[in-house]
Amino acid sequence: MATLDDLVAFLQDFMGDVGNKDPYMPNGLQVRGREEVKLLATGVSASLRLFEEAVARKADALLVHHGLNMPPGQLPSTVLQ
Repeated sequence: MATLDDLVAFLQDFMGDVGNKDPYMPNGLQVRGREEVKLLATGVSASLRLFEEAVARKADALLVHHGLNMPPGQLPSTVLQ
């Protein structure tokens, strides 16, 4: 088990500073979930179907390669809770 903050810190350290090359697809944590992560689901692209499948499998966090598209300067965490 890990905390969500520990998981995010590990991924940032592992991946290095990837920056935000596309203003419509911010890198990093987009939607804050459970604070304790026991089960991590993974997928290629964020989508409603993937979120629903992660919930159905009782995942505590979801890691994707292609995140959510958002207007520049607006993070999904400010829209989705």
